[in-house]
Amino acid sequence: MGQWGKIFVEGGKKIGRTFTVVQDELQNKAMAEAGFVDIQQKMYKASSSPIGSWPKDERLREIG
Repeated sequence: MGQWGKIFVEGGKKIGRTFTVVQDELQNKAMAEAGFVDIQQKMYKASSSPIGSWPKDERLREIG
């Protein structure tokens, strides 16, 4: 999966597209350009499901 992800991102760069929306803050930039103000970004830990077992943390189970 890690190698696939790297190849996917590299392919996007070659065609002039990005698949790293969060890292490049593209949504925040687009919202600001559309006139939104006080844009806040919050990061949440997500479980690895459906790959692997369900997390023990009840909140992560709900997200997954």
